[in-house]
Amino acid sequence: MLATLRRGCRTYRRSIGWQGGSGEYDVEWNPHNGFGFQANPSPYDGRWIIWFGNDDPVGARMLNIVCEVNPPDDGINRRCAGLFVSDTASAVYLTHSGKIGGGRKGIGKSAFLSHYRGARETVAWPDGNETEVIVIGRVDGDRLVAQVANFIHEVQRFKTAAAGGGESPKSAEQQSAPPAEPQFNQEFSGQRRGYRVPSEIESRCDHGLIINALANALQAVGLAVANDQNRDLYVPSRNGRVQTLFEAKADITTSTIYQAIGQLLYHSATQTPSPTLVMVLPGTPDATTKRVLERLQIKVLTFDWQDQQPAFRNLSEVVG
Repeated sequence: MLATLRRGCRTYRRSIGWQGGSGEYDVEWNPHNGFGFQANPSPYDGRWIIWFGNDDPVGARMLNIVCEVNPPDDGINRRCAGLFVSDTASAVYLTHSGKIGGGRKGIGKSAFLSHYRGARETVAWPDGNETEVIVIGRVDGDRLVAQVANFIHEVQRFKTAAAGGGESPKSAEQQSAPPAEPQFNQEFSGQRRGYRVPSEIESRCDHGLIINALANALQAVGLAVANDQNRDLYVPSRNGRVQTLFEAKADITTSTIYQAIGQLLYHSATQTPSPTLVMVLPGTPDATTKRVLERLQIKVLTFDWQDQQPAFRNLSEVVG
């Protein structure tokens, strides 16, 4: 995992500050994804200490920690926020308990998990206990670096909001209520509840990357964007109605297309006038599926993965 994270990094000797102390360390900085980290085995207990931050070391001597992902060396240690888990095919994933420190009021595990938009997944421990964790990404996956970066930026967004520099963290009940004004919240790149096979886990790890990249692309062409608990992304009109509704999928299997059709039709059924419906896919559907989507008046926005990020092929055609 560390070998993957170090690709494309530059090393800087910098001071790292934390609550109650600081020290000098070699920091690995990824300029493309905008995060740095420092990893060492703890000299005091059986775990790794891995600090992540987003301060650019080129212009700063003292760097702040955004979050830690500290997995145990071996065995079970539920006090560690970091954890390696495996699926039924023995692929290994980096996960996080959601325990976020910071020493400020309103910053902690329960607050972060309430603020964090993604769902947690259940992990079965060898002793029979089960807990929920956030799955960041597969340790040997092609997009692990981007998924880790997205997690760091999501934690930073939460901490900024908790400190009064953004939208205040909401409870789960508040999150389920429609916002007074349409708004877009960066989506965490973990996965959603209910996976069954390893390929689904990996696809769900990519979901947030797709949504956030699409939001950036739409904003770049001057469109406002918003999302909520049930809708991946939409473009609101001036009067607050849904003008264009998007549903993104990280694969192009029959089941995911069926699911996307249902979600688009369900969430647009009560809208008057009916919004433009867009299915976002990593490729072009076959001819039969395309005919069905045309009959249902669902457009298809396709993307490729380029340098760990989705690049949208026909965005101007879909929203033009």
